[in-house]
Amino acid sequence: MSRPATPIVLSRDEREQLEAMLRQPKAQARYALRARIVLCAAQGVASGEIARQLRVRPGSVSKWRTRFEREGLSGLHDDFRPGRPMKQDDEPLQARLLARLDTPPPAGHARWDGTLLGKALHSGTRTRPGLVENA
Repeated sequence: MSRPATPIVLSRDEREQLEAMLRQPKAQARYALRARIVLCAAQGVASGEIARQLRVRPGSVSKWRTRFEREGLSGLHDDFRPGRPMKQDDEPLQARLLARLDTPPPAGHARWDGTLLGKALHSGTRTRPGLVENA
C-alpha cells in the first residue's frame, strides 16, 4: 500500500502566482509543469491521475508536491547544483584556461567549447582528435 499524497492547500496569493506562471508566454516548460502539478494537487486530484494527465512519472508528481509543501513557491525552482569543486592545485589550470579564452578559437570555429579547450590545454580525456592542430 502506498503512502498518502502530501495534501496541498494554496493561499489566494500562491494560486494567483502559480496561474501567472502558466500565463507567461516565455515561461520555461519545467516551471509551468511544476505549477500545473501543484494546481492539480490543490484541487484534490490524485497523484497517479496527475501523472497520467500530464504524462510524467508518479515520482515526479510526488517530488513537486512534497517540495511545494515544504518550501512553498521557491521550492518549485531548481536546486543549485555546482559541478565538481576545483582542487586547490588547479589554480594554474584556471589561469591557463582564462588566458586561452582570451585568444581566438581555432580556425573553423566561432567560439571555444569544452572539447576545444580541453584539447588546447592538453587536459581533456574525452576529446576528438584533430580539432586543434597548433595548441
